[in-house]
Amino acid sequence: MQDEQLRAALRRYLEEAIEQDRELRGKLRKCAHRLKSGDPTYALLCAQIAQLAKREPISSELLRSLEGSVTRSGKSHREVPPVIESAPRMPGRTAASVSRALAPFERELVETYNEQPQKWSRKYRPMSFGAANVDEIWRSGGDPKFAVKEGGIYHLIEDSGRSYVVPEPGLKLQEGYLRSEGLAQLFEVPEFEDGATGIPFLLVSPAVVEQAGEQWRVREKGELARRV
Repeated sequence: MQDEQLRAALRRYLEEAIEQDRELRGKLRKCAHRLKSGDPTYALLCAQIAQLAKREPISSELLRSLEGSVTRSGKSHREVPPVIESAPRMPGRTAASVSRALAPFERELVETYNEQPQKWSRKYRPMSFGAANVDEIWRSGGDPKFAVKEGGIYHLIEDSGRSYVVPEPGLKLQEGYLRSEGLAQLFEVPEFEDGATGIPFLLVSPAVVEQAGEQWRVREKGELARRV
């Protein structure tokens, strides 16, 4: 009986939490629409909305797990640990990690990128970066092989022994980038919908990469948030 009461309480809590998060996201979106995109508060609101959007699929999966752990006769059976993802994703996208705390250089990089894109390149003098095998991926699939290259849709910045990657300022997201340009390997994009194109975004955190021979591998994925 106590076990059933606990499960019922958890279900009520999760249902309330999902509803409250939806309501809060709606209120924050309305606030964001009243701000200019260059306002520092606007970038923070977009990042907060993206974080709230990540929580709902996790809460929903846990709720389904609780509902499925009791048979119609009311007898419990062995629970199967839920597969938790941060948001609906295209095939090949991995579950998002919790956004990491940004170092001072990273915070400054994100702030300049979002608020002063016209000054960004001049300030950081980045190198053009991207998937060296885009054509090959389009023809036969495979994983992106990242490298410093002319015409890449990303930029590489180095500071204090760490290497960061951000998209080209002003770039608009489209589905093809997730597959052929390796966007899904470099960044979490929680609110990107399948088939969407021309989506403006904010940088939440840069990707962290490291060189391995002539190629580069991703150490920590960055995150992008859809502009509201």
